Amino acid sequence: MANEPNPTKEEKAAEKAAQDLADRAAKIASERAAVAACKALLEPLSMIQIDPPGYAPGGYSINRAGHQVKLTNGDIHRAVKCMEDPDCSLETAKKAMEAIAKLPNDFTVADQTAPLYAFPDGTGTQVTINNAQILAARKLIA
Repeated sequence: MANEPNPTKEEKAAEKAAQDLADRAAKIASERAAVAACKALLEPLSMIQIDPPGYAPGGYSINRAGHQVKLTNGDIHRAVKCMEDPDCSLETAKKAMEAIAKLPNDFTVADQTAPLYAFPDGTGTQVTINNAQILAARKLIA
């Protein structure tokens, strides 16, 4: 122990710089993973048809479990923009996720993955959103 070398100022600075780079890389990786999780939840929202025939223009009015919310065309556009942007920031993804998080969940539905909401996608099929997706969106933006 008496012969252990003492690090020089340059070695200490290099070690600190290396640690700072490692911390930054970890933060970037964490943010990318969070954006990927957001995009997975935004996919169904981005597939919803805007102003389908037979619906009121401007979005979808939802009344469930005593709550009323509106899923707007702007909400859908934000989801589409995030999905199409390979460099979508975490802040942008979270902002788009607010549309899912504001949907009322329904705890009377035992199966959390059962569809709560079904929206037309413009191809003759339905896009569904369930309790699990709503709760995951709330958790991700918290």
